[in-house]
Amino acid sequence: MKYLLILVSILFSLLCSANEEIKNYQDWRVSAIKGDFSWVDSLSKTDLVMINETKQGYNFITKLFSDDCNSKLLEQLLNKGVSPKLHSKYESLGHLVIPHNGSGCLKIIFNNERESILHSQKYATSLLNHAILWKNHDAIKFICKFNVDYNAKNELDLSVTDFVKKQNIPLEVLSNCMKDNSRESNKM
Repeated sequence: MKYLLILVSILFSLLCSANEEIKNYQDWRVSAIKGDFSWVDSLSKTDLVMINETKQGYNFITKLFSDDCNSKLLEQLLNKGVSPKLHSKYESLGHLVIPHNGSGCLKIIFNNERESILHSQKYATSLLNHAILWKNHDAIKFICKFNVDYNAKNELDLSVTDFVKKQNIPLEVLSNCMKDNSRESNKM
C-alpha cells in the first residue's frame, strides 16, 4: 500500500509538471504574438532541455514560427540556448522558417550553426529541396551560396536543376547562385 501511494504521488507530480510546461508554452506563445520576448531571458536550463529534446518543445517552436519568423525572437532563443538543429524526423528549425521568411531567419540559423549544417551535404540539400518546394527564391539563393552539389540526387531522384525546372522556378535563380559560388570560391 505504501508503494502504491508513492507511485500515485510520483505520477501526480509528473502530470502537474506536464500541465505546467504546457501552460508555460501557451503563455510564452501569447507573449510572443504580442511582441513581448522578455520571457526568453527567464528560460531555465530545464526549459531549454524541454524545448530542445521533447516533442512538446518541437511543437511549441513549430507553433511559434508557424505564421511568420520574427528574427529578433529567433536570435534571442538561439542566444539563450535553443538548438538550431531542433527537429522532428523531418524538419529542422531551418525547414520551419523557409515558408515564412526569405533568407533573414535562415541567415541567423546558419550564423549560429553553420559548421554542422554545411558539413552535412545531405542536410543542406534537404533544406534546398524544401526551399524549392516552397518556391522561395530568396531562400534558394541563400542556401545555394554554400557549395551545393547541383548534380546530387534528391528524394525524387532528380538533380537540383531538374527539380527546379519541375517546380516551374526560373533557372536564373540557380544560375545566380552558381555565379555567387564561383565568386566566393575564387576569394578562398
